[in-house]
Amino acid sequence: MKQCLKCKRELDESCYGKDSSRADGLQRYCKDCRREQYRQRSGKGKEHLLCYTTKALLWALRQKGVNVKINYINNQ
Repeated sequence: MKQCLKCKRELDESCYGKDSSRADGLQRYCKDCRREQYRQRSGKGKEHLLCYTTKALLWALRQKGVNVKINYINNQ
């Protein structure tokens, strides 16, 4: 049994995703909380893209099949 940090429910370990970087090998939040978090993020308009770094945004768009090329402009 493990307590979800978001909803504070005590749940079985099968209710958590895997995370090899953590000592117990499980994510901090239960699958229900992670699903709700994803729904909230994906339901927003384009403003949620502002939280991405340039490199992360390019990676995310390419994963969705969008071919992106960035031209940098030197403003002096």
